Amino acid sequence: MFQEIIKKILFTKNYIFTFFASVCFYYFLWFVNPSNKIIVVLFTILLVIFYVRLKDFKSSLLITYFVSMVIFTGKTYYIQLIPAGLYPEQFYPNGYVVPLIISYRHILAFFLLIILSRDLYISKFKIIVFSTIDIILIGYYIWIFISDIFASYNPGISFLFSLTSLDVLILYFYIRAYYVRNLTVIRILLWVFVAITLFQSTVAFQQFLNNSPVFKNIEHQVDFTEFGLAVDELKFRFRPLGTFPHANILASWLSFFLSLLLIQLLKKRDYFLLTVFVIGDLVLVMSLSRSAWIGTILSIILIYFFCRSRGIKLPTYLTKHLLGMTMLFITLFIFFILPRLQSSIYTFAEGIGGGNLRIEKTLETIDLILQNPLLGVGTSMTVQEGIKLNPRGVFSQAPLTVHNWYLLLASEHGIPALFFFFIFLIL
Repeated sequence: MFQEIIKKILFTKNYIFTFFASVCFYYFLWFVNPSNKIIVVLFTILLVIFYVRLKDFKSSLLITYFVSMVIFTGKTYYIQLIPAGLYPEQFYPNGYVVPLIISYRHILAFFLLIILSRDLYISKFKIIVFSTIDIILIGYYIWIFISDIFASYNPGISFLFSLTSLDVLILYFYIRAYYVRNLTVIRILLWVFVAITLFQSTVAFQQFLNNSPVFKNIEHQVDFTEFGLAVDELKFRFRPLGTFPHANILASWLSFFLSLLLIQLLKKRDYFLLTVFVIGDLVLVMSLSRSAWIGTILSIILIYFFCRSRGIKLPTYLTKHLLGMTMLFITLFIFFILPRLQSSIYTFAEGIGGGNLRIEKTLETIDLILQNPLLGVGTSMTVQEGIKLNPRGVFSQAPLTVHNWYLLLASEHGIPALFFFFIFLIL
């Protein structure tokens, strides 16, 4: 029977094969718990497996990169930005220390860059017709590097941190060059997202039941995160984070993946995808991420109005299970969402609510932006510069950046960087 299952997987469609290969790879990493060097070898083997199956190295490299995107561990360098003594020793015994991680995805991105550069040179840049959007995105990254070099008080560190995010730009142009209209690869990538959702949900459930990280090598966070200290947080409730650095990041990725799954469910009946969708929603609720909840609800509303404007009706196989899903939502609402919303009422309670801390961070970050409107202060330098600007301010109490990515971008790289990013999104 086992041999028959293997034969069916081997002779099935490419996207199904890729899904099973990705899922097996993730669970192998999780249960075997290999070292970082072994993980590199295993990713190389996975790349070879994809290549043998697809007979296309460019596509195999791209798919392997997407599989690697949720594995954040790798060669880690700990950089001390503020020495010990300023912050409470029980929380920050070594001061303000940030990790610089070179993971396998960076290695894959380097090979993506080599292939793309070679083909651009051979074709004399004809494989990509550069548009205004492309130029805006390039300008955005150039501005970030200019900011790091000329505005940061520690340009070497800022430049290195920005360099590790360059794989996103490489990925963008790689897809622009080869896969914008390649529906076969797009479908394969959709099923890679399904594999990621299923795997991250499994990890999150285990963390939730364990009430802590499981202490696996591919977990980014392997110690206890401080949550529940403020009155607007739920005490004694561990927030599962999968293999991501924070529960909010897990939730934001799930919000994106679940939106894609919902669109697929509206197009075609698939009970397996429906099961993964429900499991992903469970984890999304368990993450206690209010912003991700709002984002997912807005996404569902937009999808609904889009379908309504096109005259697309809800498939009958979904309406059959509408009552069951409604009961599930009510249960989750009672045990997770309602307590979180109730605690959020006290967000701005005087002196003890997390909202006050966020307001203080926001105001001090805005001051930092006003002081450095053109180039900002450089990547990962907002805490140090915030202390310089206000030695007794919120950044001297805890080395935590503002909980708003747009303000963080403007503070680190200036208002022009934010302008570039908004123009890119609009276009």
